[in-house]
Amino acid sequence: MASVVSVKIRPVGNSLGFILPKKLIREERIREGDDVEFILVKRRKIDVQSLLGIAKGTPPFVRRHGHRD
Repeated sequence: MASVVSVKIRPVGNSLGFILPKKLIREERIREGDDVEFILVKRRKIDVQSLLGIAKGTPPFVRRHGHRD
């Protein structure tokens, strides 16, 4: 079964790691020593203004009455 959770990366000795939420451990029946696989998806902050940069200086869209595509 696949589960999606968000966790914070924390220092663990000289490495980095994360803690699995107790609810996930129960639901997936994870035990110490089990091998698990995970997919890392790093969230990034997106600057919406930079995404709309190509539209700078263009007038706002106005639909003309009676014209629908």
